[in-house]
Amino acid sequence: EAELKIRMSKPSNYKKVKIKNPRDIARFFMEELRYERREIAKVVILNERNEILKIKELSLGGEGFVNCTIKEVMTEAVKMRAPKIVLIHNHPSGDPTPSEVDVEYTELSMKVAGVLGIEFMDHIVIGNGKYISILSEMASKIAKDLKTSAVLQGLQSMIVEHAMDFACDMSKDAVLASDLPVTIHDINAMAQGRISMIILPEASTEVINAANKFNIALITTGFTNRLY
Repeated sequence: EAELKIRMSKPSNYKKVKIKNPRDIARFFMEELRYERREIAKVVILNERNEILKIKELSLGGEGFVNCTIKEVMTEAVKMRAPKIVLIHNHPSGDPTPSEVDVEYTELSMKVAGVLGIEFMDHIVIGNGKYISILSEMASKIAKDLKTSAVLQGLQSMIVEHAMDFACDMSKDAVLASDLPVTIHDINAMAQGRISMIILPEASTEVINAANKFNIALITTGFTNRLY
């Protein structure tokens, strides 16, 4: 009966399905993967509009993390010249809490994808009716750590998006994300307006010093585009 449920729940018509957030990916695969007794990894290949182009099953595993290499994760996207990917795998135990291996694999995948010019949008772990976005978990830790001013450079833009959302949920102070240049005068105005975090593509030394002065968390991403 469980095998029948798995076969019936596998998405068959996925072309052009648009992914707006981690919840969309989780819902798309939940019924298929929550019943699996083996650990399965898939890579979801997306176009610039976040529409699914292809779903590639990478490997089957046992009780531990599936045995798939970073090369396997990236190969199909490189062949298709696709701009974005999402990695997804299930935990047969039903608990989607990422392991240290899951997190390390995600960090390595992000670095390799960046070198290849591919945007690594997320790594979703599916459990029994529950899921966890590893990038959201990483962003939550970043946001929690930003109790005082900080400058974090070179972050993936997707992590910043999650961090911004998390900070907005957990704080009454405002979070500003801008693609426009920010001056010292802007920082002074932001301090008066209870801006607690600023997310920018880049920042001058003067702006960084001003943010530190007013205890405003400053994140520079090096990216200007929103992913989700």
